Amino acid sequence: MNTMKGEKITNTFMLIIIVLLLILVLGNRTSSVQYVPNNNGYASHNIAIVNIGNNRILIMDPDINSGSFGKVMVLEYDEKNLKFKVIQEEDLRNEFRGFLGLSKR
Repeated sequence: MNTMKGEKITNTFMLIIIVLLLILVLGNRTSSVQYVPNNNGYASHNIAIVNIGNNRILIMDPDINSGSFGKVMVLEYDEKNLKFKVIQEEDLRNEFRGFLGLSKR
């Protein structure tokens, strides 16, 4: 009689474990969508945009670890064509190279 009761408890316990494992396996499905960082070159890092007035904005890359750190571009909004045009592009690293004693590029 005791053996029958022990087997019933063991079978119940095993059934509970199997149900829990099925819930974990079937309920924990991961999404098939993978999010990959944008490596398009033109938008692969942060940029800073500053309004400097008179329909002009300044765009620069503030990330010291990026390949375009120090590059600055000034754009002016043309109200007739409804587009921005580039007024000036500078690489501030060239300006600081002389200050640091490095050769200019």
